[in-house]
Amino acid sequence: MAQVNIPRTVTDPFYRYKMQVLQTKVEGKGNGIKTVILNLTTIARDLDRTPEYILKFFEIELGSQTNIESERYSVNGSHTVDALAKVLDSFIARYVLCGSCKNPETKFIIKSKTMDLKCAACGNKTPLDIKPKMAAYIMKNPPKATSGSKSRTTADEAPSKPSSKDLKKKKDSDEEEDDDVVWYTDTSEKSVEERKKKAIGGSTAVVMAMMDLGINEITDPVEYLVMALVRSDDDFYKELDNVKEKFALARSYDVARVAVEALANKSAQNMLDAATKKKSLLVKISKKKDGQYGILMGLENVCAADPELLKSVVRIFKSLYDDDIVTEEVFIKWATKSKAKEVKKVVAPFIEWLETAEEDEEDEDEEEEDEEEEDE
Repeated sequence: MAQVNIPRTVTDPFYRYKMQVLQTKVEGKGNGIKTVILNLTTIARDLDRTPEYILKFFEIELGSQTNIESERYSVNGSHTVDALAKVLDSFIARYVLCGSCKNPETKFIIKSKTMDLKCAACGNKTPLDIKPKMAAYIMKNPPKATSGSKSRTTADEAPSKPSSKDLKKKKDSDEEEDDDVVWYTDTSEKSVEERKKKAIGGSTAVVMAMMDLGINEITDPVEYLVMALVRSDDDFYKELDNVKEKFALARSYDVARVAVEALANKSAQNMLDAATKKKSLLVKISKKKDGQYGILMGLENVCAADPELLKSVVRIFKSLYDDDIVTEEVFIKWATKSKAKEVKKVVAPFIEWLETAEEDEEDEDEEEEDEEEEDE
């Protein structure tokens, strides 16, 4: 069965986190038509989530009733596999990926009035909004705790390493005061290697060697920065100092351009998330040589990769302006030089507003100067 990365926006063919490609089948006619998700159980296992969570998310997002019949999961109505895959992408982004490192090795931590994602890779907690229906459903139907599940630690692991039982005892002690419920993923080196092999179907030594080459062998600057971002925001920013020379980027603004394209990774939703959750990174990017102009060029290219971003690009432009990340002079410069007709058409009212505001400020400055001269 074909597999894709978790999330699908990661383009590295040797990325270790994989899930099966969504498989569906439309059955019935008229009012009885439904879309059966043939491998939801397997996908849920790959994501380490219950299939009921994913099915409930489909129900909420699509506004269609769902059904469970002897572990056969379906959504009422006829839905294309692409449409369902996009909804699944949204579920993964909201309820699987770590908010810090974007790693899918997360577990829910549920209290009476809060819910977080705890990442086994970087150790960070991502607070989740409990207002949406999906979050409320998870809180009312929490997953099984580790105490009732089998350990994933391999039996022949070196005795010097702590066992899963020891890890659980330590974690229970750490979380006792908060009365949290925590679930785990084994991140030992051996287990990670086993997941790598499973992800590529029991690869040969040659393919495993290719996996270990990792980020240093990537030939595309955007993909290079995407891989750095998977590790951490700090690694991403550090690599910005190297990317121009490493990939022989011709123009000074290209560093900021590829940085923004990496943050978006060909997805409108990723770009929207970056504009709200990665502002500190955008500020740092803007301070690179011609960084502000590069940010706008990157956004222009992201719109070409995912036209859905056009619906929100004005909001992003306004946010960049309000947060002093990009100045009005740079916006106007970009509008003068850009050849992206669709983007320019959408943001034209915003650019016109900036130009008008700039003219008003110039008039006010002239009036103040005249008043000062009269006073003298």
